Amino acid sequence: MVARGDRLYHGNTCVGCHGSNAEGTPLGPDLTKGKWLWGDGSLAAISRTITEGVANPKEHTGVMPPMGARSSLHPKSRHSPRISRR
Repeated sequence: MVARGDRLYHGNTCVGCHGSNAEGTPLGPDLTKGKWLWGDGSLAAISRTITEGVANPKEHTGVMPPMGARSSLHPKSRHSPRISRR
């Protein structure tokens, strides 16, 4: 799942705002530090942020467009990652 996430991140528009190393830019926050602006860091919260987008950023200048059902992280996507909890 990590390799697939890397491909999605670098193959979509994520790098434009979050940077190629995910350490943030003036447009989008750092995704490597564990500071979550729009949820608790869970897969559900991250998925919701990606699918719904961020219309009014708290700390950055870039608006994140909603990816909606196009996102492979959307719970109803047939490409959605499955995580089992034991």
